[in-house]
Amino acid sequence: IFSHYSLNDFVDGLAATQAIAQSGISPSIVRLYDGFDARHTLLSASEAITELSWLKRKLLERDSLVVALSHIAEAWYKPHLIVISESGDEDIESLVVGAEHEAVQEILRSHGARELKDKVAETWFEHRYTLSFEKVQHLVQNNCFIDTIDLFVPWSKMALTHSEILRLVSPVALVFAHISHLTPQGACMYLTFVGRKIKERIETYDSIWRGVLDYCLANDIGISDHHGIGILKQEAFKKMRGPEWFKLFKAIKSYADPNGILNPGQFGCPVVRDPEREPTVEGQFSE
Repeated sequence: IFSHYSLNDFVDGLAATQAIAQSGISPSIVRLYDGFDARHTLLSASEAITELSWLKRKLLERDSLVVALSHIAEAWYKPHLIVISESGDEDIESLVVGAEHEAVQEILRSHGARELKDKVAETWFEHRYTLSFEKVQHLVQNNCFIDTIDLFVPWSKMALTHSEILRLVSPVALVFAHISHLTPQGACMYLTFVGRKIKERIETYDSIWRGVLDYCLANDIGISDHHGIGILKQEAFKKMRGPEWFKLFKAIKSYADPNGILNPGQFGCPVVRDPEREPTVEGQFSE
């Protein structure tokens, strides 16, 4: 069962999404998009394509327009939410999923959501793993930077975290977000930012990450990433977890990986050198 809804504003969308997460109902997929991400991700294959092409073109023309475009996009576009419920072939399972979907619809209606009779959710599902390398390459070749930020945010801090990160990043980059992977305690906030600086691209990119990570540490927001923490976030992650957690992590890493093969030297773990496994001149490891 595929459903697509628009909401009055992002706060209403968060309240509805939280209510679903804490209702005991578990649809297969629930994703809430803020206004710009809804336009970019869900609707870009339809009427939004002309508007998005204009926004991207303006971004490439003048980086000073980023602030204005960010605020215009957030005020202009409505947030959207998709719900996808899956069931097997058993009749009883289909009945249960149908009843749960109706309950989700009731929750959404009580928060002012309006169901849209279109194929947006189906289209998203069919193309959910599609990423255009050519589009990203085009941005990079035009002195743009682009990246994503993956956080776990408690429901009580979700609205403020969204608005504060937009406030931090929007002076130098377009930024938009969606909410997914719901739990009763909170959910994943996945942000994308893209900006353009001719002379200070790396400095601007680094300043965005410093600002976001400092905000997360100061407000107990979970620093995460579905591909792994990585080098960029490891110091902030260690501060978030604390010294006792890190001590335990190093002990487990040492026990499970005594030869230091996995990510050598990362997270402060010592590099264990094995002379018999040192690379030869040709770049191959000795037998």
